[in-house]
Amino acid sequence: MDRRLILCTRALIETLEARFLMDGTLDIADVQPAALDQPRIHIFLRRNPGDDPLIADDGFGDTSFDIQAFLDTGSSGSILSQETYTGLGITNEQATDGSGDVFYFDTGIGGDNGFNVSEPLYGAIAPFSPVVDGTDPAQFNTNVGPFRYETNPTPVDDPDLEEPLDIIGMPAIDGKVMVMDPKPVDGIDYMNTYLYPPGTPYNAGTADTDPGIPPTTYHVQTSRGNFDRFTLIDPPDAERPTTTGNPMIGPDPVSMLEGNPPDDTPPISIGMGGLSTTGSFLFDTGAAASFISQSIAGQVGVFYKDGTYNSDNPDLVDSSGQDIPNQFALQIGGTGGTINVAGFFLDSMTLQTQEGVSIRFLGAPVLVADITVEDPNTGDQLTLDGDFGVNYLVASVSIVQGSDGSADFGDIRNGPFSWVTYDSTTGLIGLEPAPDGGGGGGGGSGSEILDRQIFYNNSVFDGFNPGVNNGFGGLTDDRSIATDKQALLPGQTATFSNYTSYTKGINGIMIDMFLDPDATAITASDFEFRVGNDSNPGQWTLLTDPAQLPTVTGRPGEGEIPFFIDRIELTWPDGTITGEWLQVKVLADDNTGLSAPDVFYFGNAPAESGNSTDDAAVNVADMLAARGRMSVSPAQITDAWDYNRDGFINTSDVLAARGSLSSGRTDLSLIDAPIGVGPGQSASPANRSAMLASRMTMAPAFGSLTQASSMTQPSALVTSTTGLAADPAAAPLLQTAAKVLAVTAPPPVQFVQTTSLPPNSHRVGDLVSAVVVTASALHPGSPDSPPHKAGRLHHAAGKRAPTPFSNVRVKVAPAIDLQVA
Repeated sequence: MDRRLILCTRALIETLEARFLMDGTLDIADVQPAALDQPRIHIFLRRNPGDDPLIADDGFGDTSFDIQAFLDTGSSGSILSQETYTGLGITNEQATDGSGDVFYFDTGIGGDNGFNVSEPLYGAIAPFSPVVDGTDPAQFNTNVGPFRYETNPTPVDDPDLEEPLDIIGMPAIDGKVMVMDPKPVDGIDYMNTYLYPPGTPYNAGTADTDPGIPPTTYHVQTSRGNFDRFTLIDPPDAERPTTTGNPMIGPDPVSMLEGNPPDDTPPISIGMGGLSTTGSFLFDTGAAASFISQSIAGQVGVFYKDGTYNSDNPDLVDSSGQDIPNQFALQIGGTGGTINVAGFFLDSMTLQTQEGVSIRFLGAPVLVADITVEDPNTGDQLTLDGDFGVNYLVASVSIVQGSDGSADFGDIRNGPFSWVTYDSTTGLIGLEPAPDGGGGGGGGSGSEILDRQIFYNNSVFDGFNPGVNNGFGGLTDDRSIATDKQALLPGQTATFSNYTSYTKGINGIMIDMFLDPDATAITASDFEFRVGNDSNPGQWTLLTDPAQLPTVTGRPGEGEIPFFIDRIELTWPDGTITGEWLQVKVLADDNTGLSAPDVFYFGNAPAESGNSTDDAAVNVADMLAARGRMSVSPAQITDAWDYNRDGFINTSDVLAARGSLSSGRTDLSLIDAPIGVGPGQSASPANRSAMLASRMTMAPAFGSLTQASSMTQPSALVTSTTGLAADPAAAPLLQTAAKVLAVTAPPPVQFVQTTSLPPNSHRVGDLVSAVVVTASALHPGSPDSPPHKAGRLHHAAGKRAPTPFSNVRVKVAPAIDLQVA
């Protein structure tokens, strides 16, 4: 069985509350309808043990053997996309009567669907881990097979918007322990996934890259359901694809259909409005959304309004015909086609553990959908009671219905578990609750400060505008950020990178935050500000005079990752804070949503050029340095000698240095920022700036859910035509960008080249895919080969694809492949 629900989502991280009650129940609240990621692995294929991997060659010198595939307990077999198996030269089984390829029929969301069947193949699997980039065959150390794969005879609909999908199902998982590390998903990264032999010891020292099998506190028993009887092979004597039974949370439904009594596997319990029932749910790591059948929904008083199931406007009602509140609707697609279904929030969904503790999800989101299979020989039908997907295991996102029927995405909650395991030999799901109930953030709403930046307000870079000046394009506060400066954090010693030489002092700071409840609600009362010039900030002057406090402006969705991150902008009148250090403490309160105060520092030494690593003294060297660099050419924002930030290094900067030299002011000290910030005050959280450095710049894919639903890899957002108008190769790029954005022209935003991902980041592969999507001239073709788009197999993760455009910034939105069963 294999169904797929594909959905493009946004990401903001919020903490999910989990608490252990005295009555033996672990309550988990606020799981959202769609998971932000699903487990996957690297695999290569070969025809015989010990052979070299099968390799795809695009004819232009690029080759790859790595297949990045979803690791799916909800798939009885394994599926290769047409692009993958043809690229690797894999052949299909042929009918003995000479009629052509063997066909294998499966049943999915929209009905029957046919696959071909591959030749027998051996495989080698590597974990999906930060240290695996898919280029070293030695890392592929888990051998599987020989298996026959289901091969998809249909290519992707639109190579510009889709990447081929490959699925590795239960045959590869059988006999092994699947280990899922969902913690990276809280940080907008991919889940780490491993396959180990049973009994592999846990190694805390390599927990982030090669953990072994971690201990888990709770264990949920599953049964196995074998769905082979509901499939059909044509011709009947042909070789079938390799399949294995699927884990069910609850008694095996296939066995019960055959007249056997239910086994003793504890089922899932659900409750709604005082009604409750139980069912056997497929444990499905390939499903980012979970569902229950219409029958199960009816048992808790939820029904489809007549004629709306799989309509343009599916609608759930109660027994009196009143709409169920807080509904969401999705088009889910996969094997056999697509259907439109609605979802709602159960009062509870409960798992029973072997330890006697009930894991109860409060406000549990489920779609209502019937997945019915039929035995082609007997006509017996089986409808799944439900599907337990990974939105209950990892960070998840809410779905918001627009008034026009479109779907958008809202709050995101951190995952409730720090480890999830599935032991196929015992049928046990292992669950280790996250220490803070949701992986990061702690209390409140789980806000996190992601970055802290200083900017030159009222400078040439924002058009000499002393107010809050933001938006797209032109001279703005965002264009005035001192890109060579960073906040001094507790435990660090100050350097030139932590203070500015701006003659107007510290007059602008930006704070980027995950999941502030309401960025516009934050005011100066949510901060404490102190100024001083030694390593004892507890004795510094507390700013209380309203004239010394900043104007605070909340900018929802305007942070470093647009639409994902809020930006809080602090602006002071020129000259308010000069020649000293500013300590900023962001308080932990209802407005900020922080679980603990966040403390950081910026300094100012007017006309100090950073010419010495030993001090921040303004001296003759700073004056002479400016005089020696005087030019009519515009200065860059990082030019240290443009002390007044008017865009030129000229006489005014020389005079500024001379004035500071003769002012008699005390030199700025290169302070040591203490780890403790004062009696009874919390230490600052760890530096979140490094997180930005390790993440890609992302932006959402514009357009409705329907437009986004076909995207299986991140969509590229090209935000400007600036600098490309004279480039003849730009036309196809902009056409593709407009298609992705579903707009006629991109907004006029200046942008620059940037690819800041570390080589071992999983997101490198997405960046490559994004470049492939946008740069249609990337592979212009040859006399022997037409132009084409390169796929994931061609540009494996870790291999940055070249681009013919020298002035393009590609922003990437994370796309989620939501596979139901």
